[in-house]
Amino acid sequence: MKISTEIGERLEIARSNGSLGKAYRRLGKYLKAMDYSKKGLQISIEIGNRSGIAINNRILGNIYLSLENYQEAKYHYEKALQISTDVGDRSEIATKMAIWAMLIMD
Repeated sequence: MKISTEIGERLEIARSNGSLGKAYRRLGKYLKAMDYSKKGLQISIEIGNRSGIAINNRILGNIYLSLENYQEAKYHYEKALQISTDVGDRSEIATKMAIWAMLIMD
């Protein structure tokens, strides 16, 4: 991420932040995970990367799900699903539908 920051490659910075968010969530460090994911989301919004917006919303949904904050998780999953549907990202749609099913079952 350091090199991407130095050369101003915002798409890679957004992706790196999202990846760090996923990693910190898996480690149970939810506040750090949320911070990185929100940075990734903000950069994705600023550069108009709709797939990145969807992915970072999914990551945030996963974090909120881990925290058992189901309303926030649902909010982020819905946003992610809508964007993925709009851009036709079938892989992300399938991922979000599987997560959605888990939410319904709880």
